[in-house]
Amino acid sequence: MPISLPQMELHSPELARIAELLPLIEARLSLPSAPLGIREAAEFLGVGQKEVYRLAGERLIPGIKVANSWRFCREDLAEWVRFSALEGREITVEELRKFQMQQKVGRSK
Repeated sequence: MPISLPQMELHSPELARIAELLPLIEARLSLPSAPLGIREAAEFLGVGQKEVYRLAGERLIPGIKVANSWRFCREDLAEWVRFSALEGREITVEELRKFQMQQKVGRSK
């Protein structure tokens, strides 16, 4: 027995607007996020700015110092939090890179 679906207005202004915005949304999602500064990284991690300076200086969180400013990738910080939680302690950047490589190898199998 065939299933009857309700009729939908396929040419509504809302659907037309969604169809118009979809390529822009897809393009935006594929772009890497803008790097975070100390303040944004502190907000993201829920710690103070001094703690971010300490963690970055000790190479406990992934980041790069450009001139006199630290820059952080949101995705790398999120992975650092995730892997630190799995380990039950703050992991080092080197440990994070090993975890990331293991993840890539596991996905390619």
